[in-house]
Formats: sequence, structure tokens, C-alpha cells
Amino acid sequence: MSAAHYDTAADPFGLDDESPESLAIQADADTEYGLLVALIKARTRLKMTQRDIAEHLGVSQSVISDMERGATALKVTTALEYARVVDQELTIRLDNRDVRHALPTWRTAPAAGQPDDGKVIKLASHQRWHMNPSRSLQVPSFERSQAAL
Repeated sequence: MSAAHYDTAADPFGLDDESPESLAIQADADTEYGLLVALIKARTRLKMTQRDIAEHLGVSQSVISDMERGATALKVTTALEYARVVDQELTIRLDNRDVRHALPTWRTAPAAGQPDDGKVIKLASHQRWHMNPSRSLQVPSFERSQAAL
């Protein structure tokens, strides 16, 4: 992955570098690049290869290579799965609030390679996610969300 590929100073869209639109595009590129760098660092720290990640995610090694090089768009679901494989927590915030607060219930996500226990818990606060970091990555419970509809 080369920094030139993510050169946010270059203006490929012909926008004024100081315009709000240009600054937003640069911020988005920086966010995606920073996420990729963090995931790659976590993978290399664990001495995992792209092939190892690919096996866990059920894709080919070339898919991981393309993603890490920025040749393909990084999907949120893929980033969440990748983070879980490298024992990291990816938290998405909107208006400085964890987006998981928007849902009333959560199903605990199994650690990489572990079976799903199917437990559904009600969340009292964001604090609960940080009380037990080994189980802090949560996914919404589809069944409970559907029942609420």
C-alpha cells in the first residue's frame, strides 16, 4: 500500500483545497486510510498474513490485498469482521455517540473461531462495552429487532 495512492493533498476532482466539499473528501480519505493502516498494523503485530485474514473472512487472499491497497472500497461489515479477526474493536460513532445506542438490544458476538452462544443482552450504557473488552464487539440481534417492528 503506497501513501501516494491516498494522497489527500492532490485534488483529483478539481475542487478548491479549502472548500467544504474538498475538505470533506480529504477527511473521508484520511479516515479510510487510517482504518486500513490500523488493521494492517494489527495483522502484522499478530504475525498474520493476508491469506490468514482471507481464510477467516471466507474470501480469497487477493480480496484482502486489494482492500489493503485501497483498490477496492472498504465495506463497514468487512472492516468489522477484519477487526474482530485481529482482536481489535471497531467502534463507529455518529455525533460523538456510539451508533449501537440506536438499538435497544444486542447479541454478543463470538470471538474469532468460537461458536455463537446466541445470548441477547439489554444494554444499560456504553460503559458496559468497556467493562469486558474481550466481549466488547457487539452485533444487533436481528430477531429482537424484527420483533420490535
